[in-house]
Amino acid sequence: TMSPPSSAEHRNDIVGYITAVFGLSQALTALPLGYFADRLRNGRSRVIAFGGLITLVASLFNVALILYVGDLTSSRPINLSAFLAAYMVDAFLWGVEGGVIEGPVEALFADSTARGKRALAYTRLETTKLLSYTFGSVLCALWFQAGDDEWTIAGMASIILTGVALDGSLFWIMFLFDDEKSLPESEDAEEEPRGGAEDGETEPAGPRLPHWFGHRRAMPTILFLSDVVFSLGSGMTVKFFPLYFKNDVGMSPSEVLYISILTPLLLATAYPLAEYVSRFLGAVQTVVLSLVIGLAHFYVMIIFEESLLTRPYLLVGIYVVRTVFLNVYGPLCTSILMDHVPREERARWQGLSSITDFGWCGSAALGGVLADKYGYAHTFLITAIFQTVGTAGYCLLLPLVPRTREESTRENNAEEDPPSREEHANDLEV
Repeated sequence: TMSPPSSAEHRNDIVGYITAVFGLSQALTALPLGYFADRLRNGRSRVIAFGGLITLVASLFNVALILYVGDLTSSRPINLSAFLAAYMVDAFLWGVEGGVIEGPVEALFADSTARGKRALAYTRLETTKLLSYTFGSVLCALWFQAGDDEWTIAGMASIILTGVALDGSLFWIMFLFDDEKSLPESEDAEEEPRGGAEDGETEPAGPRLPHWFGHRRAMPTILFLSDVVFSLGSGMTVKFFPLYFKNDVGMSPSEVLYISILTPLLLATAYPLAEYVSRFLGAVQTVVLSLVIGLAHFYVMIIFEESLLTRPYLLVGIYVVRTVFLNVYGPLCTSILMDHVPREERARWQGLSSITDFGWCGSAALGGVLADKYGYAHTFLITAIFQTVGTAGYCLLLPLVPRTREESTRENNAEEDPPSREEHANDLEV
């Protein structure tokens, strides 16, 4: 319903504040880390190794905090303010680690993948991530069902402790990256025969932006600004959907986790399908289509929420479809961006995604306050409006990014071989 929560025991704003600190740390460190990764010799691997140290420190700090929370069954009092301050410090450290993953690691991944093959590579990467998330959710669901399947501090602390320990134990992997093992620049830009050229002549196969739009930077800038607007809306609600299912729908921990299992499984299936469709429909066209379908389901979920609350399984179904279509475009957008920015600037451009994450996380603080004051449905509506505006921004890319590689080649040939003055004069005479 559109009414505010009846109980004050649920503090959505605290979740929002911690999330905002995580995003703030990414925003403050993303560009400096990206700059060093681009400019230093072997900069990517050196910055990633620094991220490994941060991961270790953040994990140990997080484990200490969780052990403290897990001991709350005793009668000793807790200083909530001090605990939240410490948790925000830890969130800041995890934000720095997230900035390393979003920037230098993703840039090195792009450097190691040939142009024209990045969409498939990013699809496989995101699919692997989703399958790991699903496996974690399955373990959580089994954990809860083996117990009382209730929302208890001790139970949730045990699960979080296990996840943090696993995450932190892998810090050493971040010391194994090596810039020199990425593709040489000559192989980074895939080449193919140039139409109308003599044998042996080649040109980069990547698309060029039309001159009428002005600067080549326009495409990544539009993509970045659209991401920012979209993320501002998403951040208001993404962290609160589990709380929504818990508080308003009345689901148990295992039921909420079943949603967390089903959604990434379907999304993992949708990723390769979207990449396949983009080969024929076009990358940007596929992005826009998926967003329109997802937003349509989101508006249905908002408008008919009161009725859907009496049919929780239908509500969950609409939510899952909405979530899949509003997230399936990610690898395609990353591929478009990496194909249109110079190799030596990729870490900085990829680092800008951390600033996008800050907008996402910063708006979570506002979303928590709005959810406490007005209820979840009002916050969902604001999110949908922001995402609609962001989708309109993605539409601006339609004339800029060639729909197929054949169109890309034709544009390249047209730009490289303009008509001579004599040919132009003959055209005018005709």
